[in-house]
Amino acid sequence: LLFDNVHPVTDPTWDPALHSVHTAVGTLAASVSASRLRQLRWVERELGLATASGGLPSPARGDIAELLSSPVVGAYLDLAGAGALRSRERRDRTASSASSSQVRLRCLLMIAEASGVDPAHLRTSAEFVRQPVVPRRTVSQLQEQLAWLADEAAGTHPSALALHRLRAVVGVVVDTGTRAGELCQMTTGDVDLEAGTLRVQRRPQRSTSPRPESLHALSGATVESLRSWLRVRGAIVGALQGGVVDALWVSVRANHVPPGRPVPAGMPLQPRGLARSYRREVERLNDQFAGTPGWRPLPLRME
Repeated sequence: LLFDNVHPVTDPTWDPALHSVHTAVGTLAASVSASRLRQLRWVERELGLATASGGLPSPARGDIAELLSSPVVGAYLDLAGAGALRSRERRDRTASSASSSQVRLRCLLMIAEASGVDPAHLRTSAEFVRQPVVPRRTVSQLQEQLAWLADEAAGTHPSALALHRLRAVVGVVVDTGTRAGELCQMTTGDVDLEAGTLRVQRRPQRSTSPRPESLHALSGATVESLRSWLRVRGAIVGALQGGVVDALWVSVRANHVPPGRPVPAGMPLQPRGLARSYRREVERLNDQFAGTPGWRPLPLRME
């Protein structure tokens, strides 16, 4: 197995099972998204490292059914959750997150189904644990406070610009259930402030599936937040030299890409950048309003 320039020296008794996993991932490659394929290969690589570690139960047969059995999967998840299967140690040396474990289970379920292995125990384990729904009252409170903070802050300060954007993002996510990848493909042409609607192109997990469009009615608060953001966005994008940017969500700060080449504010946001900016601003707000009567910390994951 070759991933990230790492060659796991596996227990040879597991070789047939690992070969079957590799075959299953190759079969799935044609029908899944690029991000899911990366996850499948990540799990394949971890399974190779887990067999090399000696931390899995000793195989009796070494076939894929045994590798994906409940005791072996449990031992693999324990190793992965403790961070023992990383090729590069995280600087903070924290354990793997619960969401990462859910991704591993979902990938194992897909591999089992592609291999013809009974996935009953995996299907039960792979059910996502849903987080508590954020109460509408808390979301409305956030939108009101974001509006006040954005108006009070200096109009050209990056933190004020980020507040305008965060306020609009929160409104759109609440009204439409849009995810980060879907947000980042939106353009200004998708917004109709007069009609109070937003066009969303959905992104199914499987890349071969059609991408349906849907038109969503927006609340009055979200329309106002988008109106405010579009004014701010127009000023940022207007300062750019050269090409026209039609992305709805753009950066509010200049960035530097190695080897030190500056990227100006006003460039389209990518899903990871949007998620990072959301988390950064929400962490700041949660710290700022901690202890305020009626305030409940907002979730750090945008979705």
